[in-house]
Amino acid sequence: LAKVSAPGGGGNRLGVGDMVKIDSSPLRVRTMQEGHGGWVPAMSATLGQVGRVVSVGADRVKVEVPGKGSWLYNSDLLTKVDKPRASSSGSDGGGSAEISVGDLVRVDTDAARVRLLQRGHGGWNDRMLGALGKVGRVVKVDSDNDMTVHMDGEDWLFNPASLTLLSGGGSKNAPKPSGSASEKDDSSDSDEDISGLMRHLAAGRDQLTVLDLLKAALERDEDEGGGAGTPRAIKTLSPEERREKLYELLPKMSKVIDMVKSKRDGGSVSTIKDKLEADLDGPYKAFPKKAERKIMGDHLANIGGARALTDYLKFLMNGKHTEEQVQLKCLHVVRSLLWNFSDASFEFCRELGKSGLLQIVSQDLANFDGADLKHEAIRFVVLSALGVLHNCAKVSENRHFFQDIKAADRIRPYLQVEDLELKVPAVLTMAYIVEDRNSSLIEVDDSVADYVIRTMNKALSASDMRADGYSVMELAMALGALARNDANKELLTKKGALKQLIALAQDGDGSDKEQAAKALQAFLYDPDIKAQLKKDPDAVTVLNQLREHDDHAVKRAATEVMQTLQKSTAGDCEYMQKCMKFKTSLKLKDHFFDDRFNMCYCPKCHLSRGDQDYYKRGEPQKDYGLPVGWCRFSLKVPPRATALDVFHKWHVAFHGTTAGALEGILNTGDLIKAGDKTMEGRTLSEREGHYKDSWKPDGFNTKQVFVSPSIHYAGLPAYAKASSFNLRGTTYEAKVALQLYIKPGSYKVGGSTVDRKKIDKRFSDGEIEWSTDRHGVIIAYGLLVKLEEK
Repeated sequence: LAKVSAPGGGGNRLGVGDMVKIDSSPLRVRTMQEGHGGWVPAMSATLGQVGRVVSVGADRVKVEVPGKGSWLYNSDLLTKVDKPRASSSGSDGGGSAEISVGDLVRVDTDAARVRLLQRGHGGWNDRMLGALGKVGRVVKVDSDNDMTVHMDGEDWLFNPASLTLLSGGGSKNAPKPSGSASEKDDSSDSDEDISGLMRHLAAGRDQLTVLDLLKAALERDEDEGGGAGTPRAIKTLSPEERREKLYELLPKMSKVIDMVKSKRDGGSVSTIKDKLEADLDGPYKAFPKKAERKIMGDHLANIGGARALTDYLKFLMNGKHTEEQVQLKCLHVVRSLLWNFSDASFEFCRELGKSGLLQIVSQDLANFDGADLKHEAIRFVVLSALGVLHNCAKVSENRHFFQDIKAADRIRPYLQVEDLELKVPAVLTMAYIVEDRNSSLIEVDDSVADYVIRTMNKALSASDMRADGYSVMELAMALGALARNDANKELLTKKGALKQLIALAQDGDGSDKEQAAKALQAFLYDPDIKAQLKKDPDAVTVLNQLREHDDHAVKRAATEVMQTLQKSTAGDCEYMQKCMKFKTSLKLKDHFFDDRFNMCYCPKCHLSRGDQDYYKRGEPQKDYGLPVGWCRFSLKVPPRATALDVFHKWHVAFHGTTAGALEGILNTGDLIKAGDKTMEGRTLSEREGHYKDSWKPDGFNTKQVFVSPSIHYAGLPAYAKASSFNLRGTTYEAKVALQLYIKPGSYKVGGSTVDRKKIDKRFSDGEIEWSTDRHGVIIAYGLLVKLEEK
């Protein structure tokens, strides 16, 4: 138990390492956070909790709450809590001092002593010899008072008796480390690597030396920078000549990447810096069109440029060089190239995900958490890190890399900064990588919403469709990602997001149109927004035009939006309401369903949408009939459905079943054939009245799953056996079936096995039944219900 001090008075002044309790009143906290770090809904989980102070500013305090992350608070919302002292002896064996999270410490240099002290405190391995005598920051104190210290990109667990406290929480008055650049003779190599210098800067140490060095990296003369904008000689070229000129530069780009890979020319940082500026940075600036930069970015991805530049960045950060200013200037060039080309090419982003760059830039965010973000050099490092993370987060293949490095935890502190140029990319990156259950983290306030909408307007009116570093396409993607949060949908719609997306769908290029349609789709999950867009004739006209677009991706995105617009909800249709009541009576678990894609196919709804009766799907394409007369309740599909692109590559079919069999099918996640065992251990047998081994045509295999491209066939009583359902005094015959995807080539096409002819006008009796004996080739995506009055 901890004793809670009374709030207020001089005794409540806070310092780094103090334990504090956060005010528990949501209204009071939200009100008092204005101007003191702001408020986001995710902070609700910290109210009333006890945390540790990790930094103290003039008007705000950063508190780390176990399991809830670090957040900035108004100090008046915090009450100091008494805590036991954690002692640590200095390397000379004398004295004791309190060490807390955020403190800078030096590890004892006596290997024998540290080895002994590590017994029962994390243990020892010989790699720890490299940490002896070094300075690091305490990032965690466990229940045994053992301390995790971060240094040189790694975390080490130490007995606190092995550590000497140097400073608390990044104090500007902290002593300088031995071997820092300011204490060395100019003719000798620095004992501090560049990444170490940057971490010292974040901690407020080595101020003059490190600030001057990093600032020098940003003060690039015009003759070094290659100028700005497109040279006049290129501006006057025709599109064909521009393209030819661009392709002439690609071999030079390949050559400089080869140089970076091998670090030739004696490893001269200065030479490589000059070549990078001339042959990579120069062309990027000279050819600003989106398609041109994509060509360059894709080329770099194909020749291994993403990994080469990442590896060279590591080399610059971890190597020891005599020309520190040149090294830092080169570091700046490399970071800028990684940032710019990740903006230009998704292929480059994919390769960056594999290169390890995301780990580096996310660590930069951790290093500079709580630092002075107004300082030019610090701001560049943080902004470039957020820029790279934002660009790479847009590529879905990179999402698992973000999870592996726990990027959300590193980005979260920047959601509270006041500088919108830093806050917005932090929010947008989170919008791509957080799971739906954590969507409260990306709920935006008016300032962020206004920034995104204002920038979108500027980009839409710009000749190159860019503004403030953002392309109009990525702003559309951002709107769609933010719309995963319901409050964001409403706020952004009020501020004009729908009109902007429709304008982009009308005036943008192919990729712009595709992303505009995808973003609209995200907004349409709100029924009020859906109704609003449905009533806009101009919007509907634009989307219908896109359904006929030559670009398949644009056509597909627009078709999905129109299908969503035309989908019925239970509130629209009386028949769907009845089917919903029947579905509820089955007591199936809600976790199986995804209500966003429910659809009523009753004759009235079907006619109102203007749908055809038959469509084609899959590769190669195959006909299937819409389940007219039925109502679909969408099922959640497994991740492999997206990975295998079954929505576009597999065929659509139906499987009639019984209401009693549904729970077992959903629990299993697959259709099983006669002879297989269910989850409960029951062996499945052929249904009564169906072929079985003792009664079947010669050569017919009964141990298969049977489906049909026709709901008229799958819905026959032999397959979809009716049950009785009473609703408000009326009795209905209720049938159920599954709408599913089936892998092309995994099934055989056969004839009808029931005593009925000409069941479906589109399918002959000889091709209406499909069968497969394979597992894993069927994915059900809809529960179909049909009710008929007796």
